[in-house]
Amino acid sequence: PFRGKLVALFTHWVVRRKLPGLIPDDVAQLFDIAVWNWHKVQAFYERPGLKTMVHGDSHMGNFFFKPDGTVGTFDFQVKSEEHPIRDVVYFLSCSYDHEKLPAVEKNLVRFYLAELARLGAPADEIPTFDQAWLQYRLHALSPLYAFVFSGGFSNLMDSHQTVCGLRRIVSLVQRVDTAGALDDLLSGKI
Repeated sequence: PFRGKLVALFTHWVVRRKLPGLIPDDVAQLFDIAVWNWHKVQAFYERPGLKTMVHGDSHMGNFFFKPDGTVGTFDFQVKSEEHPIRDVVYFLSCSYDHEKLPAVEKNLVRFYLAELARLGAPADEIPTFDQAWLQYRLHALSPLYAFVFSGGFSNLMDSHQTVCGLRRIVSLVQRVDTAGALDDLLSGKI
């Protein structure tokens, strides 16, 4: 039961050693706590509610744009049926300008919820904004984990990609207080 946790902690150590200062101490502590409590985080992600197909690795590098404006995506190796906010936070944290995101972030989540309704998702299953925002805060752990793992234990990303991605993700995790949301989850408040 500890193998995955030990691999995650080792990759975290590798990233911090290879790229000192990239992951600040508060986010490093958050990462370690989340890894040791991943079963509780996963149980939260799996709570009843609307599920959609999610790409699971929805950063800009997995999208393509055709001359006619059509957008497509590829690399579906981690697709699954999950809470719809997972791909929203993953995409925004990895691909949106982290200096501009704070000004539009909540409106983008509201827009996404409105699009779910417009496209026919059952109204009684669409999360409220507050529910979606809590999921957003906790789902920020997914890109953090993915980029630490990819940057520390594999050749999936070079150091430049790791630095760019983790800077954006760290900025989001700190700004939306993912640590506070995780504390609330682990203490039974949510």
